[in-house]
Parts: sequence; structure tokens; C-alpha cells
Amino acid sequence: MSLLVKTSSRALISDSTEQLTWTQLLELAHEAPQGVHFLSGGNSVSQAALILAAALGRCSIIPLSPRLKIADREDIHNLFAQISPPTGIFIATSGSQGKPKLVHLSPELLSRHAHAVNQHVHLTENDTWLACLPFFHVGGMAIVLRCALAGAGVRILDNSSAELVAKNLDTVSLLSLVPTTLRRVLTLRNDILPDSIRAIILGGGPVPVDMIRQCPQVLPTYGLTEAGSMVTCSRPGCDDSERLTAGPPIPGAAVKIVDENGNPVSVNTSGRILVQSPGAASAYFRNDNETALTFREGWILTEDSGFLDELGCLHVLGRIDRIIVSGGENIALDEIESALRLLPDVRDALCVGIEDSEWGQSVAAVIESDLPLTLEHVREQLKAHLPSFKLPKQVSVTFKLPLLPNGKPDYRTARNLFG
Repeated sequence: MSLLVKTSSRALISDSTEQLTWTQLLELAHEAPQGVHFLSGGNSVSQAALILAAALGRCSIIPLSPRLKIADREDIHNLFAQISPPTGIFIATSGSQGKPKLVHLSPELLSRHAHAVNQHVHLTENDTWLACLPFFHVGGMAIVLRCALAGAGVRILDNSSAELVAKNLDTVSLLSLVPTTLRRVLTLRNDILPDSIRAIILGGGPVPVDMIRQCPQVLPTYGLTEAGSMVTCSRPGCDDSERLTAGPPIPGAAVKIVDENGNPVSVNTSGRILVQSPGAASAYFRNDNETALTFREGWILTEDSGFLDELGCLHVLGRIDRIIVSGGENIALDEIESALRLLPDVRDALCVGIEDSEWGQSVAAVIESDLPLTLEHVREQLKAHLPSFKLPKQVSVTFKLPLLPNGKPDYRTARNLFG
């Protein structure tokens, strides 16, 4: 399946300095030099043209996160200096040993996935999608291709700061965000969003229940780089019971839940999430060891836990490594974060597990608040929502949570706050 760009004259692709039609962007894509292109810096129209060129099979692009270690960046540059890679897009994602793995998404995979997502979210040329997630993130890059297929507009932001997003909502109908950014956007806009917004695709982790109830445009999604991004998503127009899940699989995708032995489990039973996707890679690029750990018999083994309900919707419980053992009890850190967000003086929160000489591990919470909250105060308020063994044993209060460039929580920096 090839990528067919719908050159609608109604839709515009724009950033802070340029504004083009799809015909003009397609011309830029066809003029892109063949070979390998490394992308860095903020999102832009020129980067969108290269993404389109790679999806059309003209070249190879490798968007690199600014957080990549210098040594890892040099390794990737050296690798591509020595080979003639296939066309398409190479996304770097973290490996089990901390070394980045490269996921190669071929033009055919990119096209298949964009078609499936557009069918699922009903994207048309009347839509404009706000592209604020960084293009080195698969969920940011994919927006360009979805809109190219549909002839929809794209409003490109060079970063995903809540302040910038909040100022650019009035001319868009869809946007993709992570929960922390949306929470800040709602605060900045006094919980009022433009009527033009019909869908907020929200991923990057479990979506807080209060946010779903507060914002009817939210459509929770679940995806990963290896699958080409979105695997499941709540559907436009669905009822609230579906929006409280990560939704059903997109067309051509599938989800399976297995136990610790790899055996499928029954409905409403939690376990490890395995996925298939129309845009899924089948291996890591030139990395047989990591491939063997993740790709099994046509399925991608994720590091996430969850369950499927009777309607086939996925409920994501969190990352397997986000469950700690404290005093012999299993504690899901995402559950503690959700409880903290219910407290009146807490804007947002993230939790980490830290070593504890008495308990083995214990919960430490980083809380976003304007008030100097104490550990005793937080624990006392949480008693209404959590059993005592799940209460944080350390608290750090900050005006803004530490975040990664894509808006997801920066757990490494958070952990460093506790020594």
C-alpha cells in the first residue's frame, strides 16, 4: 500500500514562519535529496517535508531526541555512514541495557498505519491536527502522514509546552497530547476549550479518570514505537464507558493478554500486553539480541500490564516496571499518582520506587503544587483513598514536575530528588 497524498487546496501545513498547501509540501518532498537525513531541533514544515519524502520512499530519515547521549548519537551516525539503509523512517527507542534500539518503519508500514488510524478517528480534509509532540516521537511524526492521506491541515508547533499549546487551539480540531500537558493546558485556559476541538488523542500512559470526566473530547489511546504508534483508541462518539479505557484496536490491529508463562488469560484478567499492528515493525534494525526479547511469533511483547474487557477494549494498568514490592506487597505507582491527583492542593504528581532498608522498596512522590505541602499532610489526606501500606514515605513538592521533551514524566530526574 503506497502513501497517496490528497492535495487538498483547503488544508494548510503551517508552523510559526511558513504556510504551505499539500501540493507545495509534496513538491518539497519530491525535491528532497536521496540518502540519509538526520533530524534535530524543533518541529517545522521543512522537517514535515522530509518525513513525507521518507514515507514516499525517496530517502531515509532518523529523527534524534536531544536527550540522546552524545556517545549513542555518534554510534547512530557512524552506523548510517557505513551502510546504505532502506528508505523510510528510523525511530530510536530505549533498550533493555539503556542503549537505543532503532525501529525501521518502511514506507509501506507507514502508509498502512496512517490508513488504519484515519479510518478509526474519521479524519477528513475538514480537520486540522495540532502537531506538537516532537517528530522524534513516533506519535508526533505520524500526524504528518495521517493528514497527508486525508488532505487535512497540520498546525506544527516546535515544542509541546502547555503555554504554546494553549495559544494554538482555536484553529484545530484534533490534537495529540500526554496527560500532564493536557492538565496544564486546561489550567491555563480555565478549563475552557474551543468548540472546534472534536478529539484529543491522549496517550503516553494511563489516563486519569478525572481528566476523562472533565474533558469530553479526550480519547485515550495506547501505542508504542514498535507498532508504528497507535494500537488501540477510544472511538469518536463513543460513550464514557469506552473512554474510561484505551479503546478497541484500530483496523488491522490486535491485542492479547498473557500471564507470566506466556499463556493467554481470560477476559478481565490482567497480564502482560502483546500487540499486533498494521504498521508494526518485525525486528529492531541490526539488533538480533533485542529483537529476540521483543518480537515473538508475529506479536510484540510490551513492558505494560493490562486486561481486555468483554467488549474488546484495552485497560492499561501501567508499565510492569512501575510496580514495586514494599514489605512483600505489590504497589502500582500509577495508582498512587491517580490518588494524589484527587487531593485539592495537588495539580499533578508522579511517583517512583526507591530503595528502602526496612521495606525493600518504598514510594516517593513528587507533587506539583503552589503550597509547601508536608509529608504528614499528604499522607493524612491520602488515607481516604489508599490503604496505609501504599502511602508515600517521602514527598518532594515543586512548582512544575520534571518532564521529558515529549511531555511524559521524567522519572529519572524525579528519582534523583530523593538521593
